[in-house]
Amino acid sequence: MNYNIFYTSDVLCVYIGLWFFPFVHNGPWWKHVTEAWARRHDDNFLLLCYEDLQADLDKNVRIVAEFLGKSLTDEQVARIVKHCSFNSMKNNNTVNYEWYKGQGIATEETSFLRSGKVGDWRNHLSPDIVKRLDEIVTTKLPEDFPIKDTLSM
Repeated sequence: MNYNIFYTSDVLCVYIGLWFFPFVHNGPWWKHVTEAWARRHDDNFLLLCYEDLQADLDKNVRIVAEFLGKSLTDEQVARIVKHCSFNSMKNNNTVNYEWYKGQGIATEETSFLRSGKVGDWRNHLSPDIVKRLDEIVTTKLPEDFPIKDTLSM
């Protein structure tokens, strides 16, 4: 099946519309988010938020290392931060979903990893999609789930 989904605003809105249902990989979104949130206090589970990673990747690398019981030097942390930066990930064919293009899921002109900027969805999602996402957040996610970047425009 050829979806050609990534990324124009119109196509992204169609994809997000499908994301409300189990029609796309990892959909519906709130199911795995709710399952993760329920496990947040388990000793063997670490929940990180994208917004926190973007705000301070160095700090979060150290949090992961501590969670894993590993000691890292400042040099090791710096290397990991460089390797895990958005630009590095966007250019790493092992993780950037470039293979989607060969499968007909994405076009040559698009990229699965767009800008990496928190809140950039505001430049791509229609008010109708934002309204639907707000409804899902209020009805499907646990009441105490922290939303880092509010959806309402």
